[in-house]
Amino acid sequence: MSIREQKTDSPVPPPVAGKGRRPRRAVWAVAAIVVLVAGWAVMRSRSNHAASDVTYEFGEVTRGDVRSSVSATGTIQPWKVVDIKSNVAGRIDVLAVDLGDRVRAGQLIAIIDPTDTQAAVTQAQADLAAARARAGQAEAASRAQPALTTASIQQASAALASARKSEAQARRQLEQLQQQLAELKDVTIPQSIEDAASNVHQARANVAAARAELERQKELVAKGYSSRSELEAAEARLATLEASLRTAEQRQKTLDRANELAVRELEARIEQARASIEESQARIRQQEAALQLARANAYQDRVRREEVAAAQTQIVRSSAQLKQATTNLEYTRITAPRDGIVLAKNVEEGTVVPSSRGSIGSTNALLQIGDVSRLWVVCKVDETDIAQVRVGQPVLVTVDAYPERPQRGKVIRIDPQAVVEQSVTTIPVTVELDRSDPRLKPGMNANCEFILKEARDVLRIPNEALRETGGKYSVQKLVNGKEVDVPIKIGVMGDEFTEVISGLKVGEQVITRINRPEETGPNNPLQFGPPRRPSGTGGRQGMGGAGGGSGRSGGGPGPGGGPPR
Repeated sequence: MSIREQKTDSPVPPPVAGKGRRPRRAVWAVAAIVVLVAGWAVMRSRSNHAASDVTYEFGEVTRGDVRSSVSATGTIQPWKVVDIKSNVAGRIDVLAVDLGDRVRAGQLIAIIDPTDTQAAVTQAQADLAAARARAGQAEAASRAQPALTTASIQQASAALASARKSEAQARRQLEQLQQQLAELKDVTIPQSIEDAASNVHQARANVAAARAELERQKELVAKGYSSRSELEAAEARLATLEASLRTAEQRQKTLDRANELAVRELEARIEQARASIEESQARIRQQEAALQLARANAYQDRVRREEVAAAQTQIVRSSAQLKQATTNLEYTRITAPRDGIVLAKNVEEGTVVPSSRGSIGSTNALLQIGDVSRLWVVCKVDETDIAQVRVGQPVLVTVDAYPERPQRGKVIRIDPQAVVEQSVTTIPVTVELDRSDPRLKPGMNANCEFILKEARDVLRIPNEALRETGGKYSVQKLVNGKEVDVPIKIGVMGDEFTEVISGLKVGEQVITRINRPEETGPNNPLQFGPPRRPSGTGGRQGMGGAGGGSGRSGGGPGPGGGPPR
């Protein structure tokens, strides 16, 4: 039987309101579930895709040196630089060294044409021989005069010289005594008076202090806070200091009398010296008269002696000329004054050079020799950094040619005056290298790191990996694809690395940079690093990237920001 027929033959009650809508509600529920599942799948897909775009940069935990320093640049200079000049003019016949040659002290460097200087030596030798001949003739003529006249003149001259010497000695003695008297009055006596007064003042102060201490000890003994022996010690000290005070006061009273006696004694000795001068002057006048009489009686003798003296003077003059000519001949052979390297060569063989005797500086220098057994660097340290530089401070020196081979040195001098160049103020600082390296050449540019703090051969991490939260330090490691904070204890914080005392091992990898596009943007990666002072802020920079956003909970680096302080 059909339904229609059932509806016709068997009456069915009408449907209750709402019961007919249940299938429709089920359909909507299923549809909603499908939409939610699809949305979750899409979000999961996007999340996985975004996570796959996160990239990391790592730094390795290594062992090495950590240092904090102040940098400055300068030039390498030899220990000593000598300008080699010629003391005689002439043509250079031989130039025995070349630029860069190493020379020893006394080694032949150059030869100046000796023709002119050799001729001067020959002429001087002839002049000396002629002077000696004339002197012999004059001496023979002088010996022909009567021996008595000669003896009388010599005796009078000797007596006159003795009298003059006595007068000179008396005058020197008078000057010394007058100087002693002036020093006694102006320095010694005032100083002794001042010292005596100072001693009395100090003794009184000591007595006052001892009395105060005695009173304090009495009070302490009365209260039971101190022993009887300490009180007795205070009394003994007071007695000693009072005796010292009496001695000082007695010394002060007798000082004036002692000073007066000293002044009188010196004044008496001065009068004696003046009397000696007058006596010597009287003797001089007597001997001068005797000498004049002897000369008047022997005019010819005096003439002969003058001829002999003139001849002897000519011998001395000719000898000096010969010595100078011989020295000039020796000057034609130029030798190295010290060990070193030829730094500059300004002439060649055949060059005619002037005499540079008496000139100062590098003017007319033939060569320049530098002693490179010791090297130093003269740096220009900025005035803002000079307070961190001191004499004896260790320095690490590198040159552009050999950056992988730094040299160690120390500061040996800080110039007392600053230098201003193009409105920049610097202070020259001299750094001596601990050892000389033949690869380092004078004039090379050098970078000097003045070491402020240093830890050698320690565990270290790149500064970019260091994070700080509330004064505590940590790094991040990637474990099973997740960022894990690892607390560490640090030591010296250097320019590029930070010393790790505990928390890490050699060879471990730590995160130095996180590139998370959905948080930082393609041009703003998340970056770690130690606290540093940003430009113009006066504070320490956070360890996240730019942007200044706060980190996520627990001190982790949030998008574009460092950890919370």
